Amino acid sequence: MTARVRVARKLVYEKQETILYTDTTAATIFRLPAGAIPISVSCFTAATSTGATLDVGTPANTDLYIDGLDVSVLGMSVGTLLDMTKLTEPTDIQALIGGSPSSGGPFTIVMCFISEKSIGPK
Repeated sequence: MTARVRVARKLVYEKQETILYTDTTAATIFRLPAGAIPISVSCFTAATSTGATLDVGTPANTDLYIDGLDVSVLGMSVGTLLDMTKLTEPTDIQALIGGSPSSGGPFTIVMCFISEKSIGPK
């Protein structure tokens, strides 16, 4: 799902996808367009998941944006974005759950990004 808002001649978009506690191998959750600048990542946890952590990145670096964010408690967790570099080409965003949780989730990952160009709803 993609949402958008115009801010100072740029558009702020949101993409989101839900993963499970069993998603312990990096998998593509969505693709950002060329020219996008990631600005935030948050995770909504639907049920307590003892020890669960979240990594968000790219196929080349699976923790480029978020590394080991504690997502073990019910509610929203907001990570400190580790990289805000403008993307030069369309880029797959991957996520995985670490910390060996045995239950919990699902985990809805939300990434906000800036784009100078309007993009469609996908």
